Amino acid sequence: MEKKVTKKPARKTAKPAKTTKKVIKAVSKKTKPAVTKKTTTKKAPKVDAMDVFAQSRLVIFAQSSGVTVVSALIFAATGYYLDKAMGTEPLMLTVCLVLGYPVTLGLLYFKFRRFAKDKLKAVKN
Repeated sequence: MEKKVTKKPARKTAKPAKTTKKVIKAVSKKTKPAVTKKTTTKKAPKVDAMDVFAQSRLVIFAQSSGVTVVSALIFAATGYYLDKAMGTEPLMLTVCLVLGYPVTLGLLYFKFRRFAKDKLKAVKN
């Protein structure tokens, strides 16, 4: 007894129309992604401005102390010599010291504003 092997008929698939092939080719040509080279750059760790100022607090202290002492000595010496020249013992010394205080604060303000700008530029770069 021989078994008869019967072949099943193959499924017929619908062929796309010619116009569909053209459209598919045209679309696929237009939508091909361009090859781009991705470059990775390492970002520098973010540095906080307050950390920079905390690290340079000794410099800030030394500069502010120096400016204060030097300007106080200059104004006191000027007042003392003006008192000796005019014969008004404590008056000119007092006036010069009183005028020296806001001048010293102004010097400190402008000095540390410049210092802060320089440090922030260094942090950003």
